[in-house]
Amino acid sequence: MHVAVLGEGALGSVYGVLLAVRGKASLTFVVRRDVRGPITITRADRRAEALTLVEPTRALTVPHGADVVLCTVSALDLDDATLAKLAAPGKPVVMLTPLLPKDFERVHGMLHGQLVAAMPSVVAYRNDEGAIRYWLPRVATTLVEEPRPLSPVVDELVRDLTASGITARLHAGTQALNVASTVTFLPLACALDAAGSVDGLMRNRELLDLGLAAAKEAQAVVSGEKTAPWADLLVRFLGPRTLSVGVALARARSAEAIRYVEHHFGSKMHRQNVAMADAITELARERGLPHTSLARLQIVLGTRP
Repeated sequence: MHVAVLGEGALGSVYGVLLAVRGKASLTFVVRRDVRGPITITRADRRAEALTLVEPTRALTVPHGADVVLCTVSALDLDDATLAKLAAPGKPVVMLTPLLPKDFERVHGMLHGQLVAAMPSVVAYRNDEGAIRYWLPRVATTLVEEPRPLSPVVDELVRDLTASGITARLHAGTQALNVASTVTFLPLACALDAAGSVDGLMRNRELLDLGLAAAKEAQAVVSGEKTAPWADLLVRFLGPRTLSVGVALARARSAEAIRYVEHHFGSKMHRQNVAMADAITELARERGLPHTSLARLQIVLGTRP
């Protein structure tokens, strides 16, 4: 099997390197511009294991010999021209990044039924020194939508992910689960983004309260849909006191995890946070649901440079 990984950011690099080094598939990174050089990924846990793909294969378009595409870029980077290139080979496109309903309809329409939703289990980022660091939470599993009819290629990809060290399985309802989890958690990520840091959010009680209130409104938008356990617990039990305790424990165990959260949900994801906050507020408005806090958070987030 030949896997094409769209995107060579932190997430794409980790999935790609593990598949290429430990899996059975051949692999090509599909990139925007011609780049050269090895890719090194390092586990951020106590094992501190580093893996290097010395001579990664890269291409500007999806190779015609690819059997499946693993997409690791956000919906904002999937313009019509990019989607047309993805659609051309006619192969399944497994989307590891979240697509809210309107984006899902747009991407699904352009890919003519090739789209397969997925939820990643890898936590990865590129630090200030440019190094790619990642975690593989033991309890997390990469979920891949179970295609109908069943796809031997997608099934083989799931097996190869597991063989490479990324536990994966087919799961009916992955798209709905991903949307519900993203919508539930996003207001808290937006509050962190607006605050600029975890400490900044803890010091700004008004902003924290706004983020929590917006999260409650967002929960109502996906009421009745199953969410990932971590998203439900986070919104249900997070408050000023539990946040303070949780941050102290996290810093004691892994200060890097705090840096990851600030980097990933702050500077790196700001553009996506703004777009998704707009989309969630619009969903609430369309469904006639309360969205006062969502709208206020949307304004606060939009004024951040």
